[in-house]
Amino acid sequence: MAQESATANYLQEKLRGLGYATEIQEFPVMDHSLEGLGLALNTPQRREFVAVPMSQSGLGNVSGILTHVGLATLDEIPASGLKGRIKLAKRGVIRFQVKLENVFAAGAVGLVVYNSSSGIFQGSWAIELQFPVISISGEDGEAIEGLLAEAETQAAIVLTMRERTSRKLIAKKSGSGEAVVVLGGHYDLVAGIAGANDNALGTAVFAGHSPEAREC
Repeated sequence: MAQESATANYLQEKLRGLGYATEIQEFPVMDHSLEGLGLALNTPQRREFVAVPMSQSGLGNVSGILTHVGLATLDEIPASGLKGRIKLAKRGVIRFQVKLENVFAAGAVGLVVYNSSSGIFQGSWAIELQFPVISISGEDGEAIEGLLAEAETQAAIVLTMRERTSRKLIAKKSGSGEAVVVLGGHYDLVAGIAGANDNALGTAVFAGHSPEAREC
């Protein structure tokens, strides 16, 4: 990702300024990849919504009528089932795992979970899934609810795995003694999620010390 590359270059510059010898090593990783923005609706004017694959999501190219089932509790699943349909559910009240079990037991081929507040999120499941499961923002979820109230709508999700290039930054600095001190940190990113939530503190501490402090 461009943001990851820019972050590595920024940290490299800062660490070089503190007297470290640095090296960026690239390596391949396999990552979920959504076609287009993530969720496509076949409305009179095709619409796409930004989505994020949920952890342990299955892969596949699925399409079907998008059906809103509230919070995906058992009493919200239609008696006729959801065979061949993609389900739209709101985040909250019951665990993701329960939502999953309820909709796929009814025959759904895909699941879209929209946030109960603004912005997008990434959820996770306890097991690896057979079908694509993605998340979208609360705003987009409400907009789609409005579209579904007007007419039945076909939706499509295409989720595959592809090889990407990631990179690690190695910084070394010689000291006066023979001991070796190893420190680690991470600056990974998840699509649609602010990496600063869990990355910034540790990275700032690592890169922000003065040379004198690092040698103590």
